[in-house]
Amino acid sequence: VYSNGKVLVAANYEGSNVTAIDLDTGAELWTTKVINAHGVTIVGDRVYASGLWERKIFEMDINNGKILRSYGIKGSDTAKGQFLWPTSLYPIDNNNLVISDAHSGHISFFNIKNFNTTKYTGGNGPTFKFFNCTIYIFSQIIF
Repeated sequence: VYSNGKVLVAANYEGSNVTAIDLDTGAELWTTKVINAHGVTIVGDRVYASGLWERKIFEMDINNGKILRSYGIKGSDTAKGQFLWPTSLYPIDNNNLVISDAHSGHISFFNIKNFNTTKYTGGNGPTFKFFNCTIYIFSQIIF
């Protein structure tokens, strides 16, 4: 929901778009094409959405849905702006987002002003360094 509590945005994966709805009237304000849109959040007057087809983060104007900037390419080197499956976006303050990438296992910290990844952690693999290690060890103990 927009900071004034008047706009709801939704990422429509199957519809390949992001849609804004006026909460007072229920009217659609705009729809913007983002192929396989998945994660979406609002920070101030900007909408941030992830597109799984292009492996990008898109910044849109909340007033009209116009894409202002995009970031990312397909790949697993998060330090170089690469994503495999950026599924979730969450603002941690007015300047930064946290982005989770389900396939690489990385949690990225993304600066909105500089529009890039500032740091990341995690990964996928069977060691203590990576996030799925606990699940792997737990499954070995149980089974």
